[in-house]
Amino acid sequence: VDVMVCTTPIVLCTLVAPLGRPLIAYVGEPLLLGVSDAGRDEWFARFKALAIDSNNFFASYNPWLSDMIEYQTGIRLPVIRLHGLYTNAVYMPTRLNEVLVVKGPNICLDPPCLLNRFVWGTDYFKRPKTFDVKKAHDDPRIVFWGLDELGGAA
Repeated sequence: VDVMVCTTPIVLCTLVAPLGRPLIAYVGEPLLLGVSDAGRDEWFARFKALAIDSNNFFASYNPWLSDMIEYQTGIRLPVIRLHGLYTNAVYMPTRLNEVLVVKGPNICLDPPCLLNRFVWGTDYFKRPKTFDVKKAHDDPRIVFWGLDELGGAA
């Protein structure tokens, strides 16, 4: 193996770093995902060492995340945006009382969950597990759905 690749959660890079191969790391979630409060300082030190190593290449998927990482660590990561153009998908909002939020399948505290919990309290957890167009259209509340819940992502 000539090169190791790691991504979300980025803390998993520490599993392959000791192998001594160059790392390509694509940061798609906040740096502290999967890091305990007690391990935060050690993780930031390890991340900095990995990210500034000239044998490694680290990038983030959006400017906001890159800014957050720079604020946390002082290291500015280049941005390589994901566009998903290969899907040929087009978003045409027809349910104007809803907000589409793209969520990753591997994160337990995803934006739709957090937004619904903030707006609706514990009622969010009682909502149906599948998207019902008729019920959603008849419901006057704003409901946040993840793209995968609408059948658009796996």
